[in-house]
Amino acid sequence: MKGRTRLGIILVGLAIIVGIGWQWTRDSNSISFNTYPGLVNSESLDIPEDVRAQWEVQLNTGVAILETEPDNLGVLQSLAVIQESLGEYAIARRYIERYMEINAMNPASWTILGDIALRMEDYKTAEAAFVKALSLVPNEQGYFKLEALWRAQFPDRYADIETMYQEAIQLDRQRPSYMTRLARWYAEQERWQEAVDHMAIVAQLQPDETGVATELAEYKSHLK
Repeated sequence: MKGRTRLGIILVGLAIIVGIGWQWTRDSNSISFNTYPGLVNSESLDIPEDVRAQWEVQLNTGVAILETEPDNLGVLQSLAVIQESLGEYAIARRYIERYMEINAMNPASWTILGDIALRMEDYKTAEAAFVKALSLVPNEQGYFKLEALWRAQFPDRYADIETMYQEAIQLDRQRPSYMTRLARWYAEQERWQEAVDHMAIVAQLQPDETGVATELAEYKSHLK
């Protein structure tokens, strides 16, 4: 399928994009915190002082642990998340890249990389990371993140939203959110019969949801 082929191409690109970043750390247990040219490496965030203080304590504790346990995956992942929350995106990315040098099969780490890359305005890496996470463990939030990214930054991927949710439905036919998203995509295209067909299934899965019934009625009103 067109969409599936596209996702395969994205995954190939990921190996190149992430591989470049990993060159900084591959030959050493230490982590190089060089910046990423042309990207948003950090930004000042409005964080309450008490929250910042708590995070900094956690950071100091984690960094101390890495001194003796440089391959501690839990610490590497935690430091990446905290640094991202503090607006230190380049540092966060180095930590999660180090994590994936050790274990590249954890979908959560790919999602974290995608979130960080999104903050850095590195949209190709964000896209590839979200796709990789979904290839490991399909999940609702992963599909939603990828759809939002495609809509905002990759208008040429718009048609792939249909394929993505069709495949998601094949994997989990009982999850109404996939049917809902696909029905709304069809409605945007004024493909009303398909929108009705999919929203009708959602109505069967969620018979007590009045919003679903309202949306279904709206789609039906467009049928000739």
